[in-house]
Amino acid sequence: MKRSLFLAIVALISAIFGIGLLLKPFELMAMYQVNVYMGGMFMARLLGSALIALAVIFWMGRKVTDSTAANAVLWGGLIYQLLATVLSFRVMQMGWMNSRGWSVVVLDGLITVGFANFLFRKNPA
Repeated sequence: MKRSLFLAIVALISAIFGIGLLLKPFELMAMYQVNVYMGGMFMARLLGSALIALAVIFWMGRKVTDSTAANAVLWGGLIYQLLATVLSFRVMQMGWMNSRGWSVVVLDGLITVGFANFLFRKNPA
């Protein structure tokens, strides 16, 4: 898979979750049986805004040819996704989400592996 396609896919996923959290945080979190009230609604919308910003960065970064700029996009994505994977896994261990939450853990983990692949492979495209 080319880096540009990978970043386009991650941008799309980020945008979908970001828009969902920004516009309908209660409904989206209810799918995972997570109760979100006043403070949680604000935090969910804040996360949604950040995911939309990441979607823009990944979308615009997919065509970057400068290696320093490309590495900045990839490192930022790796750090975010690695932390999201660890946090999502921990939430599942604590039983704060229903079994659908494992889809979040798996998706975050796969995206983390993708970012690591583009950063650390021997023969970058």
